[in-house]
Amino acid sequence: MQDYTPLPSEEEIEEFSRKVRCCLPFVLISIAPFLAAYYWMNDARVDWVILLWGAGGWWAALVFRVPFILGTKALLTDSPSQQAELQLVTVLLSGPAEESIRVAMLFVSGWAASFTATFALGLGWTALELAFTVVQSITAIQLLRAAKAGDPKAVEAFHLLAAQTGREDPLSLHPAWGILERCSAHALHISMSLFGAISPWMVLGTLTVHSAINWSTVACLRMHGPVVAEVGLCFVSSALLLAALRVWHPFAI
Repeated sequence: MQDYTPLPSEEEIEEFSRKVRCCLPFVLISIAPFLAAYYWMNDARVDWVILLWGAGGWWAALVFRVPFILGTKALLTDSPSQQAELQLVTVLLSGPAEESIRVAMLFVSGWAASFTATFALGLGWTALELAFTVVQSITAIQLLRAAKAGDPKAVEAFHLLAAQTGREDPLSLHPAWGILERCSAHALHISMSLFGAISPWMVLGTLTVHSAINWSTVACLRMHGPVVAEVGLCFVSSALLLAALRVWHPFAI
């Protein structure tokens, strides 16, 4: 029988909930600099249609992954090693699912020819992911409280979370790291859009880079902790965004 991670105390849950509540406003405004940059580059205009299509692309990529994730989950047990395998499959699917849909949207719509349209698609993409992350954080708090109250499904979900993260105490990761992670994600999604718009064949590169970054971040978090993982992710994502901007506007940077 697999030993489960003990549930946190009520005091630990409340302390973690307080940290999440304090960090969520900063997580939400993490997208503000990217929105401001888009607003400035697009002559103080906002193309809501493209932004909404970008959000829809992220949702389509999520739905596209679900059958593969559920199929893999059905073949695995809830042991830590097999849950780690499920997490690996989920992470590696992110690149092919997201980048294939992203590049298809850019070239079918003709937006790939426009810098601001491509930027807007990536911005809408990461905006919905941001909203999903916030909802996920709030749900996690409710899950912890339900698990502590004895809800068997919530208890099982908590143990699966512990197994997937590979951390003896899933609450030991401070929510503040989520602020830096969201900034990195915004830069990554926009840069993948800009690179993907160069040519339809760029999807082979962007899907590989996307999955490799996600996988290396998860592996680094397990082995070296949040400082190395999140700072490293921020550095790589920022470098990719600067490189993408340089490709589109070689004399601007």
